[in-house]
Formats: sequence, structure tokens, C-alpha cells
Amino acid sequence: MILLAVECSTKVLSLALFENKVLLEEKIVLPSTITLAEKILPEISQILSRNNLTLGSLTHVALSTGPGSFTSLRIGLATIMGLSAGASFTVFGLSSLESMVHGLREKGGILAPTLLAGRGQLYAAFYNATQEGVNLLEGPFVLSAEKFSEKINYYRIVSAFGPGLELMAGAKTVPVGADIIPLARHLGELAFTGRFQPSVVDELKISYLLDPDLGINKN
Repeated sequence: MILLAVECSTKVLSLALFENKVLLEEKIVLPSTITLAEKILPEISQILSRNNLTLGSLTHVALSTGPGSFTSLRIGLATIMGLSAGASFTVFGLSSLESMVHGLREKGGILAPTLLAGRGQLYAAFYNATQEGVNLLEGPFVLSAEKFSEKINYYRIVSAFGPGLELMAGAKTVPVGADIIPLARHLGELAFTGRFQPSVVDELKISYLLDPDLGINKN
């Protein structure tokens, strides 16, 4: 099983290549003057080439389906749809927020990943991480920092993390880090847990949550 994980729900492009559950290579591409649309295909081609693989070698792709940047998510989906025309891989469509939780699951307790949603809002969800696994408690949703603080107070002890914390002030959280972002490595690991079923790329649905024009919840 050769799996390529593609995470582009933020301004950072992240790729990870796996053979079965073994990570072959991870590549993180920081924002630059080169747009995501211009660099995503070359980066995918290069990571395959460096590992002596071709597009035809891929059996699976793990793609972040959001929530996150409206434009970046559309570019990611369009890219994988285009590549699928010349390949036979199936696709895991996975939550960017849950992949963040997967990376911190060993911390345990109530975990609340956040991402910036624009217009003074953030994306968030609440998960419970135990030795048995990770369970979604609530979300994902888009909401103001004030509403998020109210939910944190409801759960009392919460490890909140991610870029959305930039909007928080005085919330009762256990600090983890505002610099923690979704990464392709965790997306790929999530695909290997056996909790998700792959599908053909045409069946993928992006979790936009926020209307890009009106700034309102689309769910």
C-alpha cells in the first residue's frame, strides 16, 4: 500500500508519503510568492520521484477535506481529481481538525483544535482522547472567540491549540500551542487507523463551513 497524504487546509502545504504504515518522506512547504496552485503538482511529482515512485504507484491518497481555507481546499481537491484521471488510487477524505488531534492524542483529555476562519471567527471541534481512542464530542463548527470561550468553560478543562488561539484572550484553557497546524503526516497516520473507508475522488465532500462570500455557516 503506497499512500500520499496531502494537507492544504491552511497556507502551509504539507505532503507525506507512506509505504504501508512506514513514513518514507515528509515535506512541509511554507507560504511564499509561489501560489499553492503553482507549486502543489511539482511538489507531488518531486516527492514521488525522490522515492523512485510514479503516480501509478499510488494505491491511496489521504486528502484534508477541511475545514480550512476555502481556496486552498478547492485547489487540493481539484489537484487530486486531476491526478485521478491517470491513476487508480482511492481517496481518504479526512478532517483537518481530527488530524491535529491525532498528533496530540497521547496528551489525553478534552482536546480542542482550532483554525482561523477569517472575519474574527475560528473553526473548532471538541474531542475526548483516551487510551481506547479519540471520540468527537462536538463540532466541527465556525464561531466567534467569545462563543468558543463559552464552550471551553462548559467543558472546564480543555487543551485548546492551533492558530485559532490567536483570537483568544483570558480563556480557561490548558495552553498547548497556537503554532500547531494540520500536517500530512498525521493525516496519513489517521488513514491507517482503520476507522475510515476510502472512496473514489468524485465522492469527496469538502467541509467548507464558512460561506466564502457571505461569511456565514453553510451547514
